[in-house]
Amino acid sequence: MFRIRIDLEDSQLEAKYGKRLGELSGSLDIVLGKDPDAGDADLVIDRGNFSSFFPVSKGLIAISDRYSEKTGKPLYRPKNGFRKRYFFTSPVGGSGLSSIALVFARLVSGKTGEKVLLIDVGRDGSFIYAETGEMPPRTIDELRFRADTGQEIAMGDYLMSDHYGIDILTAEVISNELLDILMLKGNYDTVVTAGIPRTEGEAGMEISVINVKDSRMCDHQSKADIKVINREYINNVSEDRVLIKEDGLSFKNPFGKVMIAMDGDFSYGVEKLMRKAVKEYEYV
Repeated sequence: MFRIRIDLEDSQLEAKYGKRLGELSGSLDIVLGKDPDAGDADLVIDRGNFSSFFPVSKGLIAISDRYSEKTGKPLYRPKNGFRKRYFFTSPVGGSGLSSIALVFARLVSGKTGEKVLLIDVGRDGSFIYAETGEMPPRTIDELRFRADTGQEIAMGDYLMSDHYGIDILTAEVISNELLDILMLKGNYDTVVTAGIPRTEGEAGMEISVINVKDSRMCDHQSKADIKVINREYINNVSEDRVLIKEDGLSFKNPFGKVMIAMDGDFSYGVEKLMRKAVKEYEYV
């Protein structure tokens, strides 16, 4: 384990910087402040050299070089500075949550070049199967067992591959511990999770999808960072919401299969959401 000690004589700044580094790799053992039990650190970030390691995207280069010198292994460097998490939630079923999250993940991958994992929670995989045309050879139950028992995990055995460049996992339930393992094991820049909210204090952005059907809006009280109105325009759309228009052609193809067209109004609306979310994501 590569140990970094952060001693900036400011506990809040130490905690914030340490949290960001912790999002980068599970290979870093981060110690804050003057800890007499911490032992020798492989790298010390103090007030004298902090400017060389700030922001995180800049300091990561120096940390990666030092890590490679000591371990002989590369430290994964996220494309845009640090790993990002987007949590898609909805107050009711049938809101289009999975469709929006899938297109969102595709657009993040295509527009930013980031490596993206989509986890669709509470689904049996049939929707994703229709989009990808394949199912993974091994089950999510086996993945959980191997993760719980500390066994080696071959990520490709449990994922579906999307021709737009994203990896996809479907699960009826998923724990934060397994989410962390997947994120680190696969060296993903971004994880998009559909179906579970962000827990209190957890880094990431929550996007709540509100369905509008038959002029009835299923809204709810939420502290979500962004709210999405899906499918239909209503009069009380406020500026903090993103409207995604659904057109019939976005979910059909000439062969009669229901698949999402990436060049329709629906995809254009999700792209607007994606650009807003990426812009508003909190960077150090």
